[in-house]
Amino acid sequence: MFNREFVEEVKRKVDIVALIERYVSLQKSGNYMRGLCPFHSDSDPSFYVSPSKGYFHCFGCGESGDAISFIQKIENLSFTEAVVKAAEFANLSIPDNFKVSTAYDVYTATLSKVAKIYHQILFKDEGKKILDYLLSKRKLTIETIKKFQIGFSPDDETFIKEIQSKVGVTRDELIKAGVALNRNGSLIDRFIGRIMVPIFNESGRIVALGGRATEKAFGAKYINSPETRYFKKKEVLFNLNLAKKAIKNLDYVVIAEGYFDVMALFEAGIENVVGVLGTALTSRHLMTIKNLTSNILLFFDSDEAGLKASIRSIELAEKMGFSIAVAKYSGAKDPSDLFCSKGAKAIREILTNALPAPVFRVDFVKRDIDISTGQGKKKLVNLIKTAAMNYKNAGDLASFNMLIRALSERTGYSEENLKGYFRGENRERIEYAFEKTKLTPLERELMRVYFSQPGFRKRVVRALELSEVGSLKKLIPLLKKSLEIEELLKIAPRELGEELLQLSEDTIDIEIARRIVEDVETRVGASLIREQINEIDRKIKIATDKEIKNSLLIRRLELSRLLRKTREGGDNHGR
Repeated sequence: MFNREFVEEVKRKVDIVALIERYVSLQKSGNYMRGLCPFHSDSDPSFYVSPSKGYFHCFGCGESGDAISFIQKIENLSFTEAVVKAAEFANLSIPDNFKVSTAYDVYTATLSKVAKIYHQILFKDEGKKILDYLLSKRKLTIETIKKFQIGFSPDDETFIKEIQSKVGVTRDELIKAGVALNRNGSLIDRFIGRIMVPIFNESGRIVALGGRATEKAFGAKYINSPETRYFKKKEVLFNLNLAKKAIKNLDYVVIAEGYFDVMALFEAGIENVVGVLGTALTSRHLMTIKNLTSNILLFFDSDEAGLKASIRSIELAEKMGFSIAVAKYSGAKDPSDLFCSKGAKAIREILTNALPAPVFRVDFVKRDIDISTGQGKKKLVNLIKTAAMNYKNAGDLASFNMLIRALSERTGYSEENLKGYFRGENRERIEYAFEKTKLTPLERELMRVYFSQPGFRKRVVRALELSEVGSLKKLIPLLKKSLEIEELLKIAPRELGEELLQLSEDTIDIEIARRIVEDVETRVGASLIREQINEIDRKIKIATDKEIKNSLLIRRLELSRLLRKTREGGDNHGR
């Protein structure tokens, strides 16, 4: 039994807010933190936590206590087990003279002993074939195999009895730990013939085992230990015990699906990676992550199920205030397959080019829609509208603008038109824009010059970049390469392609072409100057320092003179 001094030290060292936020989403309310009570059905936050005094109280059901009693209630543990868990959370070592053997200790010790035996077998004759598989097919190094304590349960029905005698555990302890089954009075190894992967909790204790089938194993390809009071898949993140330091230092976490995905990413040099053990990402997972970072990079499987899991995870994580990106890749079914086929460099490139969640949302919806037609574009915009308005209503303007930009790039509609459509403004005009991809008069004139006078192409592209282009926006990178109509038609949507084809047939005299380009350059220049003047006017209004205000006024005068000269130059060009 622990003495009072040690228990009080545990209470002092535990950050009760960080502990409870593993289970409850809390918001600041004066000197307290408040949330929905986890101990009764609560719709109006009645659960309060005092960071300074280290206690919680619910005004709805009356539950109250300190960090240790909270763990007791939420995890259904004994007092002694709750003290051990609270001490682990606070990184406090249990003094030798207070060490006791709780049910939790027996459970984790049993799994630790069994995992050690499985790991040893991997390096013996029985495990040689499996070790070769891990080294050659999975591309894991001996160092990584040892770090994750990968093992092998041989295809031998008597081996479970050897474990029992070698490590000194009882039959009942093996069954309670989920290692063995009692089948008609016989002790059966649950994981016979499987590659073994220990599953550690955040504190570094083994709380479950994972087994990957080999050619001789029966049943599902992957199985885990049965859930117990100490192991619940919705709560445990694989590799968090090793990854949490890197997650804190890098301020983001990479989340994969299975343990071999995690180990492959770790082998590729990605240390801030965890896995969800084949289940969905849950709010409990996210509450644990929230104490380490608010930034998530999802690296799920590349198939339809993986894409859908990414969307579900985005929707859940965004509600909890996370910023999310998604690794997008093809040519491999999962991160492990990708690492084995293309190596660490490909992994790092995919992580570098991960899509922000708003952009991924657009591409996810777009994948089954033909956006080469106006009707297809309209469908995409309408399907993504709910997500866009959710961002806006939540005050997340950065994500809203990112989504609008991605939608604009993929449809060719201007960002302003899309924003107006979502606001319900000028609906008839915008609905018409959905039906047909029409070039603006300015775009039409510039593309006539582009096709008829190739010598002006660089200036045409520059003018398009500085103008508010819509339909041509996606083609600008191709126009920079001075592509001819034949190549552009391969990329452009049908309606736009037909229009470009007509324009490519026009012939314009070189002098007329020069005047068109100069006229557009003048108009664009004037527009940019006006934007700068408007920005200076905004700064003048809020400036309090006299010297800064005077310097802004001088700059405004200079820009006004430049604007007049630009207009005069435009008149000289025949306007």
